Amino acid sequence: MHYDTDYNAALGEIVAEFGVLEWNVIYVIALYAAEYVREAEYGKLMAGQIKAKLTSCIPHALPADQSELCGLLDRFAKAIDRRNDVLHGKPCTSPGGNQRLTRHGSILEPDALNERIAEFQSLSRDFNRYYHTRKA
Repeated sequence: MHYDTDYNAALGEIVAEFGVLEWNVIYVIALYAAEYVREAEYGKLMAGQIKAKLTSCIPHALPADQSELCGLLDRFAKAIDRRNDVLHGKPCTSPGGNQRLTRHGSILEPDALNERIAEFQSLSRDFNRYYHTRKA
């Protein structure tokens, strides 16, 4: 299958932006489990494992921070699903004749990819902001 250059670029950007997002989540986790950065560097962690670790950190956050952290966790869980739509998408030919990925009956057109990129960037900034406003 041959994808057009812009589509390929968007697929690559999704992977890169999600990687940045995961590391911002890891640094937030490190606020509550200092060894986690080292574990992430040398382990083979998957996004679901990172999400589970973040979930386990919420009770250790200040009560005033728990609500925000829960909101970030919910958004991260949705981002994982949306990233999986791309990484586990099935190749197809769209009605317009373009090579695309499809997942759960939906064709992932360029607009859908660009939405994911923007979503991952926004969430990454929010995790980064959380980290930098709470680190010692």
